[in-house]
Amino acid sequence: YLRVRNPGTDRCVGTSGNGLSNGRAIADWACTNDSAMAWYLDPNGMMINRAGPSWCADGSGGTAGKAVVIWLNWNLPNAPIWSRIGGAIH
Repeated sequence: YLRVRNPGTDRCVGTSGNGLSNGRAIADWACTNDSAMAWYLDPNGMMINRAGPSWCADGSGGTAGKAVVIWLNWNLPNAPIWSRIGGAIH
């Protein structure tokens, strides 16, 4: 598990309030060692949160302008597929 960090702003990706619930927003926050800021990109393209290994990032179906949120893996309407290209996650 690693932090997803923007080196330009020194902010990290985490869930709002460091909580886990379906549809909770994922946003950039001041970097901490909180487990809700640690992520694992599994071989199937699921971005899994360390705070709850059954929770993953959902890009809202890839729709532009929509928030990235967290969902229980088995509750995802469309399984998100994330990939790492160089140092970026898409």
